[in-house]
Amino acid sequence: MLFLLESPGPMARPDDTVGHGSNPSGLISVDNDDPTAEALWHFRSQARLLTDCVHWNAIPWYIPGGKITSADERQALPLLGELLAMLPRLEAVVPMGRVAQRVWTRYSLATATRYVTLPTWHPAARSLNQPGARDHVAMTCKRSAALLAI
Repeated sequence: MLFLLESPGPMARPDDTVGHGSNPSGLISVDNDDPTAEALWHFRSQARLLTDCVHWNAIPWYIPGGKITSADERQALPLLGELLAMLPRLEAVVPMGRVAQRVWTRYSLATATRYVTLPTWHPAARSLNQPGARDHVAMTCKRSAALLAI
C-alpha cells in the first residue's frame, strides 16, 4: 500500500530553520513529530494498517511556502515511476489531497497503471476539518486494510 501525500512539510527539513525549538527529522516519515504525521498514524492504526505500507510525496522535495506549481508536478512524475519500480508487490495507492491526486492521475493515465486507487483527503488539519473528511480518511484506511487482507 502506497500512501501518496503532497510534499514534505517543514519537519522534513534537515536543519532547524523551522524555528520555535522544533526538531526536524530531515526525513519524510509517519513517525515525525507533527500533526499531519500523527493524524495519518492514527488513521492507519485504527484500521490496523501497521505493516506493508509506504509513504511518499507526489512532490518529494520541500517547497518553501508550499506553492506547488504544474512544473513541480511534471518534474516529480519520473521520480514516482522510479519509486513504483522499487515496489514490485504494490497493490494499491492512496493519493491523499488534491496535489497527490492530480499527480497520481497524470502518472496513471500516462502509464496505464494496474493499481487499485483509493483517493481521499490529505491528513493535515485544514483538510480534516472539512465536513466528512475524517470519516472518509478512516473509511479509506479500512478499505486499504481489507485489500491487503486478500
